[in-house]
Amino acid sequence: MGLFFMQTAAAQRVVLTTSTGKFYELDVATGLCTSKDMGVVCASNNPPSGFSVALFKDTLYYNQSNGPLYRTVLGNPGSCTLMGTTVTANALTVDKKGYLYWVDGGGATYMYNPHLNQLRSLGICPFVPAGDLIFFGDRLIMAAQPRGVVGYSLVEVNLTNPAQSTVIMETPGYTFFGLINVPAGCNLNKVYGIAQSLVGPGSDFIEIDLDNKKIVGKVCYINENVYDAASITESGNVQGVNISNITLNAECAGGNKGSIAVTGVSASPGVTVNYALNNGTPNATGVFNNLNGGNYTITVKSSDGCSKDTLITVPLSPRFQVNINTIPDTCGTGKGSVTLQMTSANNNPVFTLNNTPPTTNPVFSKLSAGPQQLRITDQWQCYLDTGFTLLSIQPPMPVTGFSTKAANCGQSNGSLTVSFATGANIQGVRIDGGTLLTGQTVFNNLSAGNHQFQLLTSSCTYDSVFVIPNLVTETPVVNLVTQAPDCYDRSNGTVQINASGTQGAYTYAFNNGNPGNVNYFTALAAATYPYTIRDANGCLFQGNVTVPAYQVKPVTAQTTTTDVDCWQAGGGKLSLAITGTESPYFFSVLGKSAQSGATISGIPVGTYMAQIRNGNNCLIDSVPVTINAITIPGVVCDTVYVPTGFTPNQDGKNDVLRPFVNNLVARFEFRIYNRYGELIFETSTPGKGWNGRWKGLDQPPGTYVWMLTYDMNNRKRVFKGTTVLLR
Repeated sequence: MGLFFMQTAAAQRVVLTTSTGKFYELDVATGLCTSKDMGVVCASNNPPSGFSVALFKDTLYYNQSNGPLYRTVLGNPGSCTLMGTTVTANALTVDKKGYLYWVDGGGATYMYNPHLNQLRSLGICPFVPAGDLIFFGDRLIMAAQPRGVVGYSLVEVNLTNPAQSTVIMETPGYTFFGLINVPAGCNLNKVYGIAQSLVGPGSDFIEIDLDNKKIVGKVCYINENVYDAASITESGNVQGVNISNITLNAECAGGNKGSIAVTGVSASPGVTVNYALNNGTPNATGVFNNLNGGNYTITVKSSDGCSKDTLITVPLSPRFQVNINTIPDTCGTGKGSVTLQMTSANNNPVFTLNNTPPTTNPVFSKLSAGPQQLRITDQWQCYLDTGFTLLSIQPPMPVTGFSTKAANCGQSNGSLTVSFATGANIQGVRIDGGTLLTGQTVFNNLSAGNHQFQLLTSSCTYDSVFVIPNLVTETPVVNLVTQAPDCYDRSNGTVQINASGTQGAYTYAFNNGNPGNVNYFTALAAATYPYTIRDANGCLFQGNVTVPAYQVKPVTAQTTTTDVDCWQAGGGKLSLAITGTESPYFFSVLGKSAQSGATISGIPVGTYMAQIRNGNNCLIDSVPVTINAITIPGVVCDTVYVPTGFTPNQDGKNDVLRPFVNNLVARFEFRIYNRYGELIFETSTPGKGWNGRWKGLDQPPGTYVWMLTYDMNNRKRVFKGTTVLLR
């Protein structure tokens, strides 16, 4: 059940829900309590079944006898929706934020945010509702049933702790089902209760004075049996106007004028407000500009006749005055600072230096020298733009002396020694932009020429230039003695390097080796080698030395040969008589070697290169030699003889079967086969024969077949025959 008022210029109306579940409008302007059926208020819940109701602006909330909660916009039944919660109570109301409150039959108190569909339990109230809830100002009032010695009453529900709820006043004789606020004038509401009639089946409309805690009396009679009531002011809002916000801008001395912006609101729906400054012409914006500092009266007036005056002071912000105290930057390292001291009465100054974030701190540090931009802003956003220049200072470099040592012969062996002033806080030194060196006064490994010197102290960085001289020494006289290898394929050449001059003693490094006192180098192949000579000052002198290649000395050789008879044993002979400058000489052929003038025997027929070597066994030349075959009339060379039998009984006589061939054959092959055609012996060496055994066993007596092949005079010859093995 619910009751709400819809205000017009002529009357006040109230809307009820009754025991039938219907909604009614109630006109109480004449004091006659005339009710009218509202018909359908929710298209999705028809016929209507309202039980408890609450109203926020033009939105009506109601439940169905401890059932689902509905929401609908008055005059728009199609907007009705089912909410996501159930109200198990007959006491329902709404606050100024649009949050719903109810207390169920067990005293459980709830708050529901319909905007976010969030339900919150507030606790347990010790009083049980008899009917409705309303807000009286910001106090939640409930019509309660009797409790103990307390009869029907009005209770203030403690929203922080419902268990601490207290009785405001008892209402003997009245059981209020509905409670409403009704606007009674500007900024004034009256509270009414709706109770069962004492004289009929309907309900009585009763005025209640909550301020004085008393029942004023019955206003009129309502024909319907009312269960609950709601009004647009049941949230505690009142008719009339209030100022919700005032925005001020001060007058800035020597700058902008001040301004006032006022926002007013009316408790009555559909009502507009206007604003007037010092009873001047009203406007609808509430904004007044171009004002001097001083006091002004603002009147806010609503279209329904309510008004409210307020006194507003436009501040006058004084002209900015500030002392700027600076400490110069030191050596351009960003260590300057400034302290700002306000001497004018501008409140809450905020400082912005060089577009950095604003701050209330008047001290700025770590500043670099140069122009600085400053803005000071006070609480009224009046501001001063100004600037100043931060100076820079640089003390003398804390060095009392430089001494240098020359670099020798273009090497990086010069040095710098620095003497620092006593008490100087030295952080380090950089030479030529390199690594910061700490704790050093001597700096080595410097080449001749100009160098950058950078000194860092705790407060400054100093840059300077120093010069390392170049020390030039006398170039030594170098004598090179070389010896070639004694053969072209050997590495036994030598080099001796002799240096003389005024800057000795000298050391030597040969072929990129380690330096030392040795100047004689052996086991060298013919090639060009680098060398380095270092004098007593550390100066280096480099050069190259060439070990020459072996040069062959010419020789003459006289050849003497002995040709070969085809059946003569021992082969041909060769003798060379060699003359030259590297005697004694040697010659060799077929792996046999002899001294000049001697003879090498056993040389087969053929042409050969006889190699000549000197006394160092170096191959220096070669000459061709030919051993010919001797042709003897009547002698057949191209033939073979194989015995027709042999007796391998190991008596030393005729134990081996071997063929007899001349000394001129080539590619010799001799094979023997048994009666089964098996190869039981073969050889490619002339003079080698078969001993009558095969696979380690003596072969039986009998006839065996032999085959012999060789080449002679570039012609292949084949011979076959048999032989008899006798035991």
